[in-house]
Amino acid sequence: MSVLVKFNRDKTGPDGLYPVQSRHHNPQSLKRSVRASFDARFPYIPEMEREDGFSYSLFGDKEGNLAWYKTPEDEEKWTKVLDVPKELKKDEAKEERDRRIAKGVVLDGVRYSSDSNAERRVDAAARDAEKRGTTRRWKGRDVETGETVRVEMDADALNNLHAAIEDHIQAHFDAEEALADQILDADDPTGIDVTDDSHWP
Repeated sequence: MSVLVKFNRDKTGPDGLYPVQSRHHNPQSLKRSVRASFDARFPYIPEMEREDGFSYSLFGDKEGNLAWYKTPEDEEKWTKVLDVPKELKKDEAKEERDRRIAKGVVLDGVRYSSDSNAERRVDAAARDAEKRGTTRRWKGRDVETGETVRVEMDADALNNLHAAIEDHIQAHFDAEEALADQILDADDPTGIDVTDDSHWP
């Protein structure tokens, strides 16, 4: 699903952009000729949390610029509050962060699940093994053969796995935060490839 946008090019708004005249959230329901009459397409357009005493409007152009601006209700003094292409690119970075986190962590040639649910399960298992002095057979995947294996783990081993998962998750959140700063600083964020390995641990 995407959103089609048409600008009112008879008016000029802040930063030389045009006010959004109309939006259509179901392009596939339109005839091709009607879709072609719109000026731009976006995956989606985030809505703004409104602050009392201000009016909000979208402004953009056919080059892919689109932003929310606000102005005091008693005077027209527009201020940009959200750059839509940058927000969309930040969302791409979050999706890539989650995808990479879910790839797992490798210990001693075995890849283990590493999402937040796995982190909680390992932590609980480590606490239980420590309390009861028992071991757990933890499921993973041999990185060479791809076969599922179960590794006998005591409390220390489970704690090591838990620490590895925590470090793995935190490293990717830190990388995503740095990438978000890069996106915000960019004049044109569309050229940033969030899947590039250089952005990630």
